[in-house]
Amino acid sequence: MNTPDELKSILMTESEPIRTPYDDIIYPEAAFAQSHPDRLATLGLLLGMEPAPIENCRVLELGCGTGGNLIPMAYQYPNSVFIGIDYAASQIDVARAAASAINLTNIEFLAKNFLDVTDESLGEFDYIIAHGIYSWVPRAVQEKMLDLYKKHLAPNGIAYISYNTLPGWRMYGVGREMMMYRIRNITDYHERSRVAREFFNFIANIPKSLDSDTHWSQFMNAFSILLQSQASYLQQKPDEMFVHDELEYNNEALYFYQFMERAEAAGLQFLSESYFPYSVLSNFPENVRDFLGSHATNIIELEQFLDFFRNRTFRQTLLVHDNVQIERRVKPQQLAKLLITSPMVQSPAQPEDGVPNGTKFATRSDELSFVSNDAITVASFSLLTEAYPAEYGLVELAQASRATAYAYQIPPKSLEEDIQSIAANVLQSFGRAYEMVELRASPCPMTIELSEYPTASLYARFQAQTSKVVTNQRHERVNLDETTRFVLLHMDGTNTMQDITNALERAGVAPKNRTPKEIREGYAKEVNQIMGYLARSALIVG
Repeated sequence: MNTPDELKSILMTESEPIRTPYDDIIYPEAAFAQSHPDRLATLGLLLGMEPAPIENCRVLELGCGTGGNLIPMAYQYPNSVFIGIDYAASQIDVARAAASAINLTNIEFLAKNFLDVTDESLGEFDYIIAHGIYSWVPRAVQEKMLDLYKKHLAPNGIAYISYNTLPGWRMYGVGREMMMYRIRNITDYHERSRVAREFFNFIANIPKSLDSDTHWSQFMNAFSILLQSQASYLQQKPDEMFVHDELEYNNEALYFYQFMERAEAAGLQFLSESYFPYSVLSNFPENVRDFLGSHATNIIELEQFLDFFRNRTFRQTLLVHDNVQIERRVKPQQLAKLLITSPMVQSPAQPEDGVPNGTKFATRSDELSFVSNDAITVASFSLLTEAYPAEYGLVELAQASRATAYAYQIPPKSLEEDIQSIAANVLQSFGRAYEMVELRASPCPMTIELSEYPTASLYARFQAQTSKVVTNQRHERVNLDETTRFVLLHMDGTNTMQDITNALERAGVAPKNRTPKEIREGYAKEVNQIMGYLARSALIVG
């Protein structure tokens, strides 16, 4: 294992990839929906930009690891070009093998030090991504990353970058610093993980014995609650993540304004957070909005104050060139360029909702909801929730909603008025939470209609060969049980539903005390339900 000084030397001076901690313990592959080019393009369009269409664009990922984030993008958009760079050669080997296994020809992986990337070697990109890298590399590499953004981002391009954020990370940082001191002389990665976990759990339980009523004991009890919460979180992390996320020598957190000072010095400006609702002021109490109205004189100050109020630990920031014109006030007409969908569920309003004959639309967790008895509102959100994950264009949605809402009457409003009403409601819900309304810049490359020979995503089928977690066409991770995994693997475009049912019956254990007919019908029903689930999970492409 390399010492801190050796690691710093490697990252800052070596021109050829050599063995890194990520070669010894490969970081688990994962897809991050918040970094997907469609998310970036969507927010760019909302804020007045004209980003490149993702069906025909160029994407660069810095710190691509084993390709779990970039490969599904390349599979989804075969006419776009994707390049991933990572310093760990073994991770690049895994990524290349995975891309080759599903015959991708529009993606390239480079084992390269960021510091050695030259202006001529890459070209220009419409979207640049770096997730979970910036806070974990030395300052010189951080500066190089922002320099690469500036030099290789297309004039109307959008870049994504994530990093640990103060003030919230400071509390987590205390635990990390204690662990780092405890394992300072241990070199084996798995032993570092074991000892760090053991030590942290020990510390987390010490303050509980302080039961007096002094200010100090109250402080220590609060400290204990924090540590126990962190210990519970860390306990769920596998070593492959823990040794990198928490135990890397480099792990810098900074205030948002400090990060933006660096970004602005590189010629970049803040566009938005990838999760837009975090910045919507209507999500905050009135006194917070009043304070911000009086004291936040620009977008950076506003976002920094919001981080204070949220005690934020992590940011996922979108950057653009400093000469790009941004429209900070979102206008309903911008929705005309986007597609709309809603994962909410609907139900009749209850008396306590206070809306006679109303319909309730709620997130699947039921944490957020609204109730309405307005005909066009109910019709539009009913269509969205029933069709999910399929999308509607704004005008298309308004026309379909009017056909439902005014089926037995003359429309009381014009089409244009209903479009404006629907747009306002959609934007309000989108601004509250993506769990209420999702927007897309491009149609998701999936189908909810089953063909005679249903076909699931090739990349998901490749993943399912060795994993119960796959990436869907919406760039989300989907968990599969064994039966669902079996069905998915057989959805290769050569089997009918009956073929798959027969295969499941041959592979499965027949229920006891059932007739052969009942057994066959049971398998057929199960396959039908599973395929419906896979369709709703955006895993079917044909």
